[in-house]
Amino acid sequence: MKIEHKIYLSNAVHILLIVLIGIFALQNLNEILTKFRFTVIAEGLNTTFLEMRLAEKNYFLYGDNDALANIHGRIDQTTDTLRQVQPEILRAVGAEKYSKLQGYLNDYAKLVEATARNNSRNPAMQKQLREAGQNLKTFSENITALENDRIGAIIERSKNILLYSFWAVVLFAVLFSNLIVRNIGHSLRKVVELTRSISKGNFQKIEEKPSRDEMGAVISAINSMAEELRKREKEIVQSKRLASIGVLVAGVAHELNNPL
Repeated sequence: MKIEHKIYLSNAVHILLIVLIGIFALQNLNEILTKFRFTVIAEGLNTTFLEMRLAEKNYFLYGDNDALANIHGRIDQTTDTLRQVQPEILRAVGAEKYSKLQGYLNDYAKLVEATARNNSRNPAMQKQLREAGQNLKTFSENITALENDRIGAIIERSKNILLYSFWAVVLFAVLFSNLIVRNIGHSLRKVVELTRSISKGNFQKIEEKPSRDEMGAVISAINSMAEELRKREKEIVQSKRLASIGVLVAGVAHELNNPL
């Protein structure tokens, strides 16, 4: 593989890793935002449920007849709120918990209506209403606490994965860059050795098989040049020898010709 292609491949892998990390971080951020919006909604619901319980106490302990109307109004308000924010709650906690929350709220609303219709303050009705209100409030608080814990877990998980991903990208960049530098450095040292050898008249080739990159092409070209120089050197030496023999023969012929 050519050095240019190796660099392109390295850049492509780095970009891919960065994109994957960005997508993961964006997904986690969206999940955190969804959970956070739900916890804001749930805190408002918990406050409303607490006010219902206080009104319930006022009805049974202090005989406040307007308390049930107050509870009924807050139930209607909560029902409208749940209907408006249904998509966000479904994304955060799922359909099952949303249905359970609605079920607890409907049970509580039915008992409030029955109590108001019968104008009853008997202990059995009080117990049922208190239990329904407690179930509703406890379930909502548990969901809120669970989602808060999940937000913390998502943040911690995201932090760890982003940290590991960062060091993985850095490690890959260092190793890949070091591999390319070593490859180029090794080829350059071979080229330097060969050119120095040629400059000293030693036309030896690099016997090691060249790599399939630009530096390998340079080494192959220099090897070809060294081979060509060796051939030319042999031709020059041969021509010099022939010239010397010619001079010698001419001299001998001249010396023989004089006596003759």
